[in-house]
Amino acid sequence: MKIRVGVLFGGKTTEHEVSIITAVQAMEFLDGDKYDVIPMYLTKENELYTGSPLKEMEVYKEPELLKRYCKNVVCYNKNGCLTLQNKNGIFKKTIAEVDIVIPCVHGYNMEDGNVQGMLETYGVPYTGSDIYGCTVGQDKVFQKQILQAEGVPVPKYTWFYDNEYYEDEEKILSSVKKIGYPVIVKPARQGSSIGIQIAKDEESLKQAIEEAVKYDEKILESFIETLSSRLNLSVERYHYLASYILLLEGCYKKAYLHLEYVTMDEYLKSFIPELRNYSWRLYRKYYNRIDMPLDFLMV
Repeated sequence: MKIRVGVLFGGKTTEHEVSIITAVQAMEFLDGDKYDVIPMYLTKENELYTGSPLKEMEVYKEPELLKRYCKNVVCYNKNGCLTLQNKNGIFKKTIAEVDIVIPCVHGYNMEDGNVQGMLETYGVPYTGSDIYGCTVGQDKVFQKQILQAEGVPVPKYTWFYDNEYYEDEEKILSSVKKIGYPVIVKPARQGSSIGIQIAKDEESLKQAIEEAVKYDEKILESFIETLSSRLNLSVERYHYLASYILLLEGCYKKAYLHLEYVTMDEYLKSFIPELRNYSWRLYRKYYNRIDMPLDFLMV
């Protein structure tokens, strides 16, 4: 008997389209001999649809086709599985049943623990991080505070709410000036590319803040260090993978190797035990994830 896998994606988020791409790719590569793949698409209005056409990118270009050929459903727990039931009509027909959910979600309101909380409420198992791991990972201010509490070095930063900026602009600008230019300005709880800008002076800082508050009322500003190299460690249960990235004339040279066999100069190699320690402590104590990539910036 095949495992019935629900692939949940879309939703009310600025990264709605990215989520669709992720989900379509995931559904394409799930083994059809082992899994019965059930699309669970949330529109931007948070209406849930299911149906085989959702496995193809073309259907998202024509919303009317989606509504015509896919089923608008609601879900509830029945006998330990997630049941998708026809939303409209007199007879509430069961459309599909799901054993486990793969959340292919991105961005604020979807990737920040809300979806995981919903799935926990329904009592259905799901893949990926739990509520806490998602919340910490999405709120970059909260994340930095936790890293600092654990003794992990982070770049200089400041943060504020939009109302604090509008009530006392000079105070906020002064706090940014103390950490030094240039700074990265970003919505604290959005994805890594949403509303983000580099500010090199006060004028560009004001412009960057005005852009960032369109996406979040909580704003993070971090000092940009001059990098010599970057080391990425991916914690996957009980072993590590390392990606050593050399920043050379604006180009990346990248190689994935087991940590024990990474080739690098002796100076960088001397940091490996310390970085492994940081990685494991964060993975074990705070994130509780199946896998967790960490970037360490070497200055």
